[in-house]
Amino acid sequence: IVWWRAWVLWKESAVVRFVYVLLISAAFGELLMQVAGPVDPGNKWGLAAGTVSLFTNLTATGLIAYKAWYYRRFLKRNLFMGSARTRLERNLTLFIESGLAYCILWVNLVLLLSPPYSPNTVSTINPARFS
Repeated sequence: IVWWRAWVLWKESAVVRFVYVLLISAAFGELLMQVAGPVDPGNKWGLAAGTVSLFTNLTATGLIAYKAWYYRRFLKRNLFMGSARTRLERNLTLFIESGLAYCILWVNLVLLLSPPYSPNTVSTINPARFS
């Protein structure tokens, strides 16, 4: 849904469409790899799919936010609008906020799928070795 919104706002941009196809293909490929294993903490394919989906949604939300910022700047420069917000601006704000909320859900999923932290798995550097 987030990418559909970005696609509509950037319909003339071949670069955005290319990025869309690339990211959606990566997310779909990761989804296919995830089917091979269970979705539980430590599952590398589930973590990869969640990370790709998070990045995909962050990119789409960022593109929507840029378009909203550009539109607002255009209105201020050309129509000398003060602080009044148009209906389109309110809709774009809703798109951005809902996209960010969706990204927060993906961040939580990625954190849940991440392997548990263990002090034994992190290498420590002994400062005395460098003296």
